[in-house]
Amino acid sequence: MRSVYRWQGRVEQASETLLLIKTTSACFPTPRQRIVAMHPYELPEVVAVEITTGLPAYLDWIATHCIEPSLSPGALSDRTE
Repeated sequence: MRSVYRWQGRVEQASETLLLIKTTSACFPTPRQRIVAMHPYELPEVVAVEITTGLPAYLDWIATHCIEPSLSPGALSDRTE
């Protein structure tokens, strides 16, 4: 996607990729910290969008698969490809 935004008093344009991570509030801090640490921008857009309703079976699936507030081994590794 192409983004147009203001940064340090100037209008900038950049090609960006949207990353959507499905997790719970309890698990959110770990991927947020990793993204901020690895992202090339000084101020990356990292936001949480609260789910207020949804398909109950899907919401149960998310809750079941976010077992602890940490990433599984190898997820968001420091490798660059």
